[in-house]
Amino acid sequence: MTEEQAVALVKGKKVLVIDDGPTLTHGGMAYGAGYVMAQKLGAAEIVDPRPYAKGSLVGVFEKFQHLKNVLPAMGYGHEQIRDLEATIKATPCDSIIIGTPSDFTHVMDLGSIPHCVARYELEMIPEHLEQFHDMLDSFYEKASAAKKDLQHQDDDTNKAA
Repeated sequence: MTEEQAVALVKGKKVLVIDDGPTLTHGGMAYGAGYVMAQKLGAAEIVDPRPYAKGSLVGVFEKFQHLKNVLPAMGYGHEQIRDLEATIKATPCDSIIIGTPSDFTHVMDLGSIPHCVARYELEMIPEHLEQFHDMLDSFYEKASAAKKDLQHQDDDTNKAA
């Protein structure tokens, strides 16, 4: 989809924004890339999906009350995917912006609602590089230790057999 086509889907329209679930819930962010795109492209209204939430998403909105005008893409199992699809279909909008890193449209039917995808890139801020590298080193060390523990457990299991 071209930028012009995305603008035509969003500008002056009532838009439902679906952003990355883990970023919004466990990450504590109030919005993500889809919301930023809706604002940038001139959406007339970013629809509040809370009144239209179905199934498990009702609980998500109760637990994460900082979420207002974004629908978190919660789809870790069949039931959550079904609830997300039902919520999308129940939310009155002209178009949808999907601001998630994964394409969930192959596992659910969005009906005839036109949609576009927000793309984004990570830009490293030079003064945060050291902190970022420290975090990656820590993660790598923990992952390596866990892998070694699993290998030792497998070795012990094979010896016992």
